[in-house]
Amino acid sequence: MPNNHIALCKCRFLEQQANQPDSPLKFDNILNEYNFLYPASTGDTAKLTIYHCPFCGGRAPKSKRATLFATLTTAEQQRLVELTKGLRTFDEVLMALGQPDLDNEASSVWVTPERNEKPETTQSYRTLVYTKLSDTADIYITVDPTDRVAITFMEKYIGPGERVLRQRLKWLWAVLKENRSILLGLVVAIVLWETRPTAVVLQARQNTPRCGDGRGPIYRFVSSDNTPFQPLRGELRISRWATHVNLLTQRPEVRLQLIREGLAVPVFDKIAQTRNNPGSEQQYKQVDLTEDIAPKPFVFGGAALCFTERENMEVGPDSYVTIEGELVSPVFLFIESVVNFIRGK
Repeated sequence: MPNNHIALCKCRFLEQQANQPDSPLKFDNILNEYNFLYPASTGDTAKLTIYHCPFCGGRAPKSKRATLFATLTTAEQQRLVELTKGLRTFDEVLMALGQPDLDNEASSVWVTPERNEKPETTQSYRTLVYTKLSDTADIYITVDPTDRVAITFMEKYIGPGERVLRQRLKWLWAVLKENRSILLGLVVAIVLWETRPTAVVLQARQNTPRCGDGRGPIYRFVSSDNTPFQPLRGELRISRWATHVNLLTQRPEVRLQLIREGLAVPVFDKIAQTRNNPGSEQQYKQVDLTEDIAPKPFVFGGAALCFTERENMEVGPDSYVTIEGELVSPVFLFIESVVNFIRGK
């Protein structure tokens, strides 16, 4: 273990050696540790952690190993002690704690060194592990050949950086609990962000399914990728509509309407001028209308929005109607109405 009374290494020997490709000394940037790496008899690579510089004797940088594990508080430690108090045998452990999450028949190995002319001995022990009885510690139960048990509490592995994150979240929660108005404002802000209005572009083309009451060609709106756009929940606030229709007519002007399916009153009602279509073999006339308007709410109520020119005349190819706006969710509408009520609007 490092001697904390000794100053940090300043000769940079550890750093320089760790940067050498052929050096057995390597730096672990996750744990902030220097290690000697060497081949083990099993064929794996073993490592020996360096606590002091072998050149100047200075202390190596402070390890971050402790940040990989949860903190076992004194209160939690006492709770676990009370939970396991009086457990002496294997059967008592099962009766008190239930079946373990892990049951390793030979996971613990104890080595007794040679002593008083008796040879070194190695013995394996059964180990039970309970991982769900605490948020910060696992309970290890070592069972000896006589079914007697030894109990150990081991801090849970949480990985690099997570401990700091947990501490910051606990601090933030404590601040929010003390300032409930901030907490309420944060919750409202999150809800508003998640339910914020989304921009939509809807388009009606001649080949879309018919809808409405049958008075004139009426086309169901679809989304910009030509997929059905119904039913829509909430409110569509229309801010722009553009029309390009080829009509087989001699009239100098036609009436265009934007209606909701099953509803007689139009959302928009506009008289548009027609003009000749020189590229058409038949006597089609074009109607082009683009209008930016103040956002006008339109509640779908589960029905589709449709377009009709309200005249019983043939519609030629390449005809379409596009509307642009924002789709407002019911949750956002409710919050907006509450805010407006409080503000007296």
